[in-house]
Amino acid sequence: DTCKIAVLRIDKFGDTLISIPTLRNLRERFPHARIDVIIGKANKGLSQQLSHYVNSVFFYDKTLIGLIKTLFFLRRNHYDVCLDPMDNPSITSGNLCLLSGATHTIGICKQNAHKYSHCVKGKDRSTIHIVERTAQLLIAFGIDPNKANLDCEFTLSDSCKHDSLQKLSTVIDPNKPVIAINIAGSTLSRTMNPDFAINVYQTLTKATSHLDLQFVFFGPESHKTTLDLIRNSVHCIIAPFTQSFDEYAAMLKSSSIIISTDTSAVHLASCWKRPTLCLFCKDHTGTALWTPYNTLHESIQSTTFNVNDIDVSSIGKSFSALVETSPLQSAFEQLYS
Repeated sequence: DTCKIAVLRIDKFGDTLISIPTLRNLRERFPHARIDVIIGKANKGLSQQLSHYVNSVFFYDKTLIGLIKTLFFLRRNHYDVCLDPMDNPSITSGNLCLLSGATHTIGICKQNAHKYSHCVKGKDRSTIHIVERTAQLLIAFGIDPNKANLDCEFTLSDSCKHDSLQKLSTVIDPNKPVIAINIAGSTLSRTMNPDFAINVYQTLTKATSHLDLQFVFFGPESHKTTLDLIRNSVHCIIAPFTQSFDEYAAMLKSSSIIISTDTSAVHLASCWKRPTLCLFCKDHTGTALWTPYNTLHESIQSTTFNVNDIDVSSIGKSFSALVETSPLQSAFEQLYS
């Protein structure tokens, strides 16, 4: 009951988000354990969310010095268990487990299984959602993942909600429904170009011209040029740029439907059960799409390796289907629901 557990989650933002249900179940099973998480330096924005269930968060910097510091941290703390949640082989995570000095090392059975002292049989990567595939690791701790609550979560403080709505209200009417369109993905092929975004906007506004909806484009400041091109062409609304991930999340939560090419936004949608239209490009992984877990959604995948090649008419049809079945509440109601 007082074991020490290290969890390696040094990959992308979305990977950390979908691991929170597993961490929550670990904490419920071991309320007095020390649970530490090692996350990528770029994922500092999730520290507050992780703090609900872990004792400390250590930031891994992908440099030789960062690797040495991480190994020193792991070995200094003499963990009973070092846990690698990835269900695809990672040289870095596997070696950190192997060299961690932990009494037990646990991972999902895959090509680098020899790096662990204990392996858990993985679920089918082509059909099973990543949240459930990650939760398989709970078996090693005597927890049945099939009986566990695996809903995703992302909590926001009242002050963050208030400040974010105030900022967003400079460009929208908070008493009307918002449709969020997130243009930026993790790669260029997963990011909307101006022509595609404009076409999507025109198609969606035409399909819902009988409704009083506000379509708001979201994207980081690094995409300002693209967002300006879209706004200058169709006079749409651009969400204010944010200073933190929590602020961005709060603005996104105010929407009634989320349209996104980025899986971080998709996983946030699942935290609030927000209806989502997911746009994916073809890839070589053969894994199940990272759709919002246990959440109403439509998903479209391009036949090429670029999201901008998706047939926009199919986006219009999928969006109309979501509108028919989704409660379209005001931005204020959605944020505080």
